Amino acid sequence: METNTSYNQTVQQRQGKNKKSLLNTLKEMPIIEVAVKRVGISRDTYYRWRQDDQEFFQQSEDAILQGIEFINDMSESQLITLIREKKDAGDCFVVETQ
Repeated sequence: METNTSYNQTVQQRQGKNKKSLLNTLKEMPIIEVAVKRVGISRDTYYRWRQDDQEFFQQSEDAILQGIEFINDMSESQLITLIREKKDAGDCFVVETQ
């Protein structure tokens, strides 16, 4: 009986670490397929956690939004750099999106 409790605690600790790592990864790379591969879990596990754990669901939604904002900020910064350096790619992108 005690061994089973110890095993469950170990599993919960590992899942907690994996969830935290996944949330941090999603903040930098908000693509689920990429994030789960980096952490070493399956997509099925990710979606099961979201379904079973309302707190994790909300945290993952927030992490994805932060990740999207991070990617947008990086993209804007790169475009501004390209425009300042008068690179064609930056000019073309700005003209096409106006």
